[in-house]
Amino acid sequence: MPQTESLLKLRSMTSETRNKVSHKTNPLAQKRSTDAYPHAYRTQSLVVAATLPANANTQRFKVPSFNSVVQSMWITVDMPACTQGDYDPSAMLKYVKRVSLRHSTKFFEYEPAKYFPILLNRDRDVVSKAKKLACFGNRAVSAAAETWLMPILTPFDQWLSKDFYDGDVRHGARSKGAFRCDLLKEELVVEIELADLVDYSNNCQQAAAPSNLKLYFTEIVSPNIEQIKAALPTSTICNVYTHLADQAFTTAEQTVKLSGAMARAPTENIVLLIKDTAAAVAVARDPFSYCPAIDHFKVTCDGRELLNSEELDNDIVKNYEDLRNGRTNNRGDPDLPIIAFGPHPWGVAHSTGMISNT
Repeated sequence: MPQTESLLKLRSMTSETRNKVSHKTNPLAQKRSTDAYPHAYRTQSLVVAATLPANANTQRFKVPSFNSVVQSMWITVDMPACTQGDYDPSAMLKYVKRVSLRHSTKFFEYEPAKYFPILLNRDRDVVSKAKKLACFGNRAVSAAAETWLMPILTPFDQWLSKDFYDGDVRHGARSKGAFRCDLLKEELVVEIELADLVDYSNNCQQAAAPSNLKLYFTEIVSPNIEQIKAALPTSTICNVYTHLADQAFTTAEQTVKLSGAMARAPTENIVLLIKDTAAAVAVARDPFSYCPAIDHFKVTCDGRELLNSEELDNDIVKNYEDLRNGRTNNRGDPDLPIIAFGPHPWGVAHSTGMISNT
């Protein structure tokens, strides 16, 4: 019989008990926790528009949240079948061209086709990513009638939290997203710009008009709502992205000037959304499908070379460097190359290495 007691005695006499650690845990102790206040989520909905025109238009609507705490918002729309042609993959991402939030003035704005690929590039779980992608419509070209969904993001949103990208969200854990509408002087206004049919389809003729545009929003309900409100943050920090669009790469090496784009705020990463003009039609039409890699890059500032990936001798070294920085390959689309100024380019809730041109 092994002398396990002797082994433990030797371990206690050597380095194990003398290690300098910041915290010791009891692996045998059972742990159980509960919420500080009992609460539940109630989803409200309202029809914003019964029918929608096929051409480009703008829809504005208020979120009737009054004095509640809102956790998340999204819209859905019923799209008719195509009698000719078909819809693009994940067509909702193209159908909604821009989302703006207004409270007296515009305070948050994003273009879904450019914003969501960057967010989903962080997702480490293939199954979880596939579930999120399915919200935006069929992942293949389709002529069938469908209901499409689009999250309406706020700076507090769960889509901008770390928990949303580490696999399936833990049961009942919605660690971000709640914001206090009772602090607003007037109701929050959502403005969405909808695209022309030609922008999200191929030679499509619809059997009917798009219909049943609905807003959903989730409220937190609790007998201790005032205590919950007091614990909620009234400010937040999130990433926003300045886009330098429509850069044509006509040669093997291309110079892009970013001084103007980086003038708004400190910059942590440069994310590259590159479409191959020679790609298959299905790939070209997919708003989540981009080139996953570039051969090399170099970043200069005021004549000084800050970054140069050519110093990494070959693809094996480059891939290993990416792996150490947190990137994992073969995760499906979107899989975007990143040029990072800090050591955490794929971090969701951690920012370092930002440089400023302000």
